Amino acid sequence: MQEEDSKWISPTARRFHRQCHISRLPADVIHQSKRVLLDTLGCAIGGYESEAREALEAYVRECGHPAEATLFGSGLWTSSLNAAFVNGAMVRYLDYNDTAFILQGETYRTGYHPSEVIPMILALGERQHASGKDVIAAIVAGYDLSLTFLEAVTGPGMEKKGWNGDTRAAYIMPLLAGKLLGLSESQMENAVGICGSCHAVLGILDTPAEEYTMTKNIRFPTMAYGGIMAAMLAQKGFTGPTTIIEGHDGFAEAIMRGEYDLSRVVPAKGKFSIRETCIKSIIADFSSHGHLTATLTLARKHNIKPEDIAEIRITTSKRCAEHTGDPVKKYPTNKETADHSSYYLTAVAITDREIGPAQFVPEN
Repeated sequence: MQEEDSKWISPTARRFHRQCHISRLPADVIHQSKRVLLDTLGCAIGGYESEAREALEAYVRECGHPAEATLFGSGLWTSSLNAAFVNGAMVRYLDYNDTAFILQGETYRTGYHPSEVIPMILALGERQHASGKDVIAAIVAGYDLSLTFLEAVTGPGMEKKGWNGDTRAAYIMPLLAGKLLGLSESQMENAVGICGSCHAVLGILDTPAEEYTMTKNIRFPTMAYGGIMAAMLAQKGFTGPTTIIEGHDGFAEAIMRGEYDLSRVVPAKGKFSIRETCIKSIIADFSSHGHLTATLTLARKHNIKPEDIAEIRITTSKRCAEHTGDPVKKYPTNKETADHSSYYLTAVAITDREIGPAQFVPEN
């Protein structure tokens, strides 16, 4: 295929092939990759006891699949697709996995969880008997692709258009899967076209105006599942639209309504966005960490009790106010909503002096 045949995927796939190698990674990037890998596994362990994991694993056991990869916790062998799906949901359950922020527009900051690429990389890496070096290289590439895909968004951002940023997974996970499967650049192009044209995440799964559900935990894992499938189909010669980003009714036009800068999608050489990720210290939406950390510190230092408090006023960012301060979040009835409710999180910070897994039991 000629380079001019594609405006986006071909350069991305080409750079992916040439630079996704651990010998080209600085020592601090490799070290940070190991840190986020361990943090991600810890988050998965924390999500193991959840009802969401139980339901998903019951589904996998009922279906029966080839033994290619391992489910975290139970050790159940299943397909790499199912392992990426269930393990990804476990990682996401606590909302404890690492976070990065990007600026959309001139003032609005929005967050995402780059470590959600890791469960698929581990599942498919296990299937392919990938080396640790290959896994680390894929993780670094996944972080870079996540950041640049979202940085190319212009205008008010995806959330304001009714879409969730995890839609990015439909475009980046086929590339990561393709790398681990040894796909050619042409096959990667088709894999992205297959997955991107059939998958997207509606904003209702992460909107301030609605209570959250368990489906919030499988936004990214569903795209990862589709990414593996698309890569495997492309490997067999199946085709997809190679202009999925910039083509007529493609991503840039249909979802972003033209507010997407194609020149910014290819990762910059040597940037390594994994350096910019933040590892959480409490279980809460990251935009609320500032005022919650302050509340925890004051409550512990001054032995503040609930009965001592007449009123609490929170000054925070626009993102936090919109994302965790909507009235629908005031009295959460499930874990998925509670960890995005500044009302609830502030209350338990004072009553319990902690914001960890124990604060999200149904009784609370």
